[in-house]
Amino acid sequence: FVIGGTRAGLPGTSSVGGTGKKVAPTSAWATQWESQRYWNGLQTLTAIAFDVSGNLTGQDVPFAVLNSYKTVILTSHLCNPPAGACDYYFLNSVMPQYTAVAHLQVNWTYTKSDNYTGRVWATLANGVSQEIYFTSQASIDWYPGLTLCGALTDCTTMGNSVGAGMTRVVKGQKGGSAEADFTVTLTYPE
Repeated sequence: FVIGGTRAGLPGTSSVGGTGKKVAPTSAWATQWESQRYWNGLQTLTAIAFDVSGNLTGQDVPFAVLNSYKTVILTSHLCNPPAGACDYYFLNSVMPQYTAVAHLQVNWTYTKSDNYTGRVWATLANGVSQEIYFTSQASIDWYPGLTLCGALTDCTTMGNSVGAGMTRVVKGQKGGSAEADFTVTLTYPE
């Protein structure tokens, strides 16, 4: 079974029932897969079958993904350069039940800006990979290419983290300073 060019679940297996000389299939070929790896909407599943000689055939089957979504809102006041307990970035852990795609929206409001020309960034990490999005724009609306590890998977050794921050001002440079209130909205299928 293939969705969007990627195998969905393990290869399908059939089950047979009955006793004696009569054996009847009890169900069609089946596999389990995590729908949270996809956003809601129409998808196409390609079922590919091989015979004992290696010949293959396939058929496309359209279907709709209908997951519910969970939204996590994280806030922080950030300073650049850092001052005392006010750092220039923040990271929070998040653990969906299942492996899931993610959508990040980051908004910030400067509460102080003195000749500040730095950029803002958002990050998503799943313990295996990390993606960072830098911008000079007024907000971030981002669909990272990696998925969050789910609590029921084995890729959670390092855990997931989501965060945002300002590019750090290096001492001695004339980069100005800034303080800002950040709101990160993380949405994923559940």
